[in-house]
Amino acid sequence: MGVIVLHIRSVQDAKDVVMAANFQLQGRRSSTNGPPHFKFKLYPVKVSNAVVNVSTLVILTIETPEALELVDEIAAHDRVDSLLIGTNDLTAEMGIPGNYEDPRPTEVYQRTFNACQKVGKWVC
Repeated sequence: MGVIVLHIRSVQDAKDVVMAANFQLQGRRSSTNGPPHFKFKLYPVKVSNAVVNVSTLVILTIETPEALELVDEIAAHDRVDSLLIGTNDLTAEMGIPGNYEDPRPTEVYQRTFNACQKVGKWVC
């Protein structure tokens, strides 16, 4: 279970995604009871929310210059599980669409790997 959210541009975007992807008390996602994750059985919301929150991956894309400038802060958010580099959109945003030989996309990969490594997260 999880979400991949594209075109993150700010730390606030990352925070908003985390809040939308998680149930209370860690987020604002609307609670329901008896979801398919629990084979439609009813459990106390306090229990089911906690289980689903722990099981939900939040993966954010780094594909804009704005996100790259904030990659350390975005990676450090405690409920962001992973970062994904959107190379095609990134090169388009950089004005070099599809130019993978340009050194700038490689620099983005390195900065993103470094940011994730500092906080024990992975890049996909």
